[in-house]
Amino acid sequence: MRDRPRGRRLKRLFLAGLTVFLFIVTWYAATRILSPYNAVKVVTVDVAVAAPQAADPSTLRIGCYNIAHGRGGESDLSSWKGGTYAEKRERVREIGRLLKEQRLDILVLNEVDFKTLWSGHVDQTRLIAEEAGFPYVVQQRSRDASIPFVHFRSGNAVLSKFPVADAKCVPFAVYRPVEAALIGCHKGVVCTVALPSDRQLRVMGVHLEWRDEATRVESARRILETVRESDIPLVAIGDFNSAPSGYPHYLKGKDGENAMNVLFDSGLFQDRPVGDPESDMFTFPSEHPDRTIDWILVPPDWEVREQEVVQSDLSDHFPVVAGVAIRDAATGYPTASTSRYEIAGVPHIYLVQEPEQEPIATNAAVLIYMHGMGGKEEQGMELFPSLRAHLNERGWVYVCPRDDEYDGLLVDLEKRYGKRRVYLSGASAGGRRALHEAMRNPDRYSGLILLCPAERMSRLLDLTRDSLPMPVYMVCGEEDPVYAATCRMLVKVLSGPDRRVHYRELPGGDHDAPCRLTNWRKAVSFLAGDEK
Repeated sequence: MRDRPRGRRLKRLFLAGLTVFLFIVTWYAATRILSPYNAVKVVTVDVAVAAPQAADPSTLRIGCYNIAHGRGGESDLSSWKGGTYAEKRERVREIGRLLKEQRLDILVLNEVDFKTLWSGHVDQTRLIAEEAGFPYVVQQRSRDASIPFVHFRSGNAVLSKFPVADAKCVPFAVYRPVEAALIGCHKGVVCTVALPSDRQLRVMGVHLEWRDEATRVESARRILETVRESDIPLVAIGDFNSAPSGYPHYLKGKDGENAMNVLFDSGLFQDRPVGDPESDMFTFPSEHPDRTIDWILVPPDWEVREQEVVQSDLSDHFPVVAGVAIRDAATGYPTASTSRYEIAGVPHIYLVQEPEQEPIATNAAVLIYMHGMGGKEEQGMELFPSLRAHLNERGWVYVCPRDDEYDGLLVDLEKRYGKRRVYLSGASAGGRRALHEAMRNPDRYSGLILLCPAERMSRLLDLTRDSLPMPVYMVCGEEDPVYAATCRMLVKVLSGPDRRVHYRELPGGDHDAPCRLTNWRKAVSFLAGDEK
């Protein structure tokens, strides 16, 4: 008889425990079911907005920063580590103060918490917005799971000095479906920013899967789909966890593709948003940086005027900052015009871009680009918008001929522009033709840019250091199966204490990598003597 009350108590305890368990499970399930509806939230923060950073409304300062949930700079540290809640909160505020110093107009944050247990249920976007002076915040949850009094909500955020609208989540490819169902997975966010002078800009915050390149490749294609959804220009910003060919830690997916190559090869983004793979442009890990995986991708016709990776130990990533000039129909590059001359009744065609500055300065130079096999004069105008922007900024004339008839071309250019310094460049077969022309007539040219010149060593046996007395800037892919050896031999022969020869071999790069990754500003500056 005495066992009955005890049995009833155990039964009540079991039912109470079951009720609590079912309540917790129901709460958790409800948050997961409702997570797509809570994925994006736009909030405003009461801050004093700084004056516009530039007098020109077509210029912007853009930044991205993976803040690693505020845990600090150790890359292998668990999100539960990194100090007390108070220490993490102060670190996040310090991140905000660091970003304030960068005078940004638009910022994308990755691995940022919106009230998560391991960071003390603090809204980290609000802390950073208050410190850095961003009144408009878009929060996007990639991870979203809760039980009573315990939340795990983190993802990406867009912070802006300008009003935002039309914010929505961008689903990316899923690496592990079960994981995605239980807590969430990597996603992106896109919103429209209302800029001054009635301009609009779409900003996409990106954080791609870190464990698998094939998943990143599929996500890259979804980014391109988003770009094509609207005529409003789009910038894609954030931690892509991928490096293109020619960069350290270049990886391929199971189909041999790479996420960054997919984005760059689409023609929808600037070909070189953060420069050649120099060590000072590495963004991860902050303790011992050895790769570039954080990117600011802008439309191909925009101008990247400045770029910087900011050194900091506040996260395992470094912040990336870029100053860009918006180029649209009203403020685009000078239109290239078609010109022609005749020799013995045979017409020769070339495209020419004259600088916007009038009249053309007396010290302005001419750069000639010779296209590769199968191309025409349009190739140099279409492939290198950053080169066109830089030459326009310098006030130089840019010329892309259809064929390699140089004698008449130089005569025609001198008739139009007078006697000027002439620099010669070319890629692949065009690089070979430019190389041969410079060897035949070295006195004509003030410098030479060669991108993966398609020439074999056997044809250069007579080459000496005196064959090319002008400055030479050459770029080749490390994995170019044929011509990398030629480039190395060229550099060995031409280099010397009294010679200006710059050679960059892109790690993992193929034959086409130099056309995607050449830092044209650096190349032109080297030839012009601005940079040694």
